[in-house]
Amino acid sequence: MNTKIKFIGIVFFLIALTSMVSACSINLSNINLGLRVAGDGDYLETLLAENNDSIDLKISFKINSSSGNCASNISAKTKIYRWNENTNDWTLFRTTSTKSATLTQDDYSFTWYNEFSVNSNYNRYKIEGIILEGSNELELREAYIDVEDNSCSGIKLIVDDFTIDEGRDTTKTFRIENNTGKNFELNNLRIYFTNSLIASGSADYSNYIGKYSNQNVNVTLRAASVSTNQTISGTFAISGKLGETNCSETQIGRQTFQTTVRETGQSNDYQDSSSECNDIRISTRNIEINENTSTKEIFYLENKSTKRFEITKVEIIDSGLNIKPFYIEQYAFPGNGANIYLELIANNAFSTKSYEQVLRVQGKFSDGKTCSYSNIGDKTFFVTINDTSTNGINNTGFSNCNGLTINVPSNIQIQNAGTMDYTITNNTGQKATIYLEGNAQLSQSMIVLPSNASISNKLTIGTNQKTTNITFRPMIEGCDVSSKMVQVNNTVTGIVTSINMESTIIVDQNNKIIRINFNNPTNKIFTGVLKTNLENQIINDKIITIPTGESFTEIIVELNKPIKGSIQFVFEGLEKTIYLDESKNNLMGLFAFGINPSLIGIIFLALILVAIIVIVTESTKTADPDREIWMEKETQKNTIKKE
Repeated sequence: MNTKIKFIGIVFFLIALTSMVSACSINLSNINLGLRVAGDGDYLETLLAENNDSIDLKISFKINSSSGNCASNISAKTKIYRWNENTNDWTLFRTTSTKSATLTQDDYSFTWYNEFSVNSNYNRYKIEGIILEGSNELELREAYIDVEDNSCSGIKLIVDDFTIDEGRDTTKTFRIENNTGKNFELNNLRIYFTNSLIASGSADYSNYIGKYSNQNVNVTLRAASVSTNQTISGTFAISGKLGETNCSETQIGRQTFQTTVRETGQSNDYQDSSSECNDIRISTRNIEINENTSTKEIFYLENKSTKRFEITKVEIIDSGLNIKPFYIEQYAFPGNGANIYLELIANNAFSTKSYEQVLRVQGKFSDGKTCSYSNIGDKTFFVTINDTSTNGINNTGFSNCNGLTINVPSNIQIQNAGTMDYTITNNTGQKATIYLEGNAQLSQSMIVLPSNASISNKLTIGTNQKTTNITFRPMIEGCDVSSKMVQVNNTVTGIVTSINMESTIIVDQNNKIIRINFNNPTNKIFTGVLKTNLENQIINDKIITIPTGESFTEIIVELNKPIKGSIQFVFEGLEKTIYLDESKNNLMGLFAFGINPSLIGIIFLALILVAIIVIVTESTKTADPDREIWMEKETQKNTIKKE
């Protein structure tokens, strides 16, 4: 029995010894797991990829030595995981094929081409690279892919709801988020509503949104008058160019918001006291400045009224920055404007940060009418202070002021509207901001180019003036760069005397309105002054635009005063005049008592009906004399009974 036990022990000892002698030992070095977008560039341990990019995988290593009872081949494979946001954990997506080679002392490289495609529904992928000897895992390495959505859906719109008192305006800040790795250039921005509850509005924004950055859009809406509180839906939509891809409103996605107009019972008083102040508009833009520098920026006040406006005070409500008015042009003449120069000093910044500022203006018209801050309305803008401590090229102070080129034609021809090609190249070593200015409607107001960048695009221009100028004004810190000017010639033809003007008087219980109907047979758009000269009434001149085809404008006059006089439309020294005399209309006596013209026919029908009843009654009496005798006797009998 003891001999048997000794024999078994010796067998196990020999087996263990054999196992120890035959165990495989491999010494590895230079182990790398790399990823790349299929066929593009070097292999990286961390990769940034776009939606639907195909991925190449590569495992490389060196075998320095091997010993023992090893397999004849060395092999490798990878496992691909996707990050699951629902479980906050990695989920195995797939395992690649296993690639093998003869085991020897050598350099090895295994590659999987076009192995899989990333999907933007998963924002991160993990790849495990495994080196195997037989079934034994020798080494494991990890690499990662971050997925960016560079499609149009990567542009996000953020909106806010409005609550506005009738007759007043309110400003809210919308936001455009560029969550992609490409620059976005905004070509068109629209805000529209389901009905006319909003009387007017404006949006202040920049056309350029850099990769992984946001742009604020300051939206101002003015509400019409209402009889009760009302709520309507508004829609915010944009289109533009993401890198080299055109993005439509549908591809980006429209956003809706709610606008509530509150009835206050004071809308008429407000309109009467400050409606002219609505013709004063303030234009601002966002400012970007490096820390420990100063800048002077120009904002613009536009006067759309027919009277001269004097700026009496400008106020900046800031959030801790050193910003103040530097120089103010005192007067803004009709149809023109005045510049407001601001000086900004940026102190040391620990990190790049944006600050919200508010610009306010008050003043008075040449006739003495005043406009307060609230009448004109506040204008919000943002100042970004850049932390340049790690900003590389800007921190070196290097600047090639001759490195900016603006290629535009010296003059172009359009017919009321048209487009113009331009190319701007920035090799200055700094960011360049180009402001587009001119007395015309432009599809862009500002272009921002980083260093060593270029842009070629089309500018859409609209004007009804015969000739106007557009200026490309570049601003580069530390550089005095010349502007480029383009002369725009509007080739449409037509004279104001070709316009047909007719008047209609509309009267109801509350108002008397003169409606002027225009028929413009030319292809020219006329913007001029409408002058109303009526006896015993004072009506201010107003600037109107007459498009091609049919259109109209309305003038509200005093209800109880007759209309007699003339209305003139004046354009470039020529005028078109119509004459009005309400006394020549025989129905005006009825209108003066507040009778709706639509009721006149009903009144005439009622008078005719009364006349018919009277005639029938009289004819009945005449045709039946015996009935009259009988009626008289009956009356006498009744009298006797009562007595």
